[in-house]
Amino acid sequence: MAGPAPTKPLLIKVRDTGVPAMARVCDICGKKTATGGTIARRGLPKKAGGVGLRITGRTLRRFRPNLQKIRTLVDGKAVRQTVCTRCIKSGKIVKPMSNKLANA
Repeated sequence: MAGPAPTKPLLIKVRDTGVPAMARVCDICGKKTATGGTIARRGLPKKAGGVGLRITGRTLRRFRPNLQKIRTLVDGKAVRQTVCTRCIKSGKIVKPMSNKLANA
């Protein structure tokens, strides 16, 4: 009997935190989708002269981070990463020089 077939090693992109990369997750800070809810109310508030607000429904919703796929400089190489806009604005990433500027 032959043993189990050899398997190829999985190539998983690992972000700075050492956690494998997933969909809708920032590769720099790890920000990901959060869950919450919306509350539907009807009526006039008491302080506005009404009898008070009544909750008529609760709906689950998702708060998704604003992720952008951009080229970043990692260990001297240009790598495409999924990064949230907060990390881009705060300067946690370094963008590589464009090919047009490098060849000029």
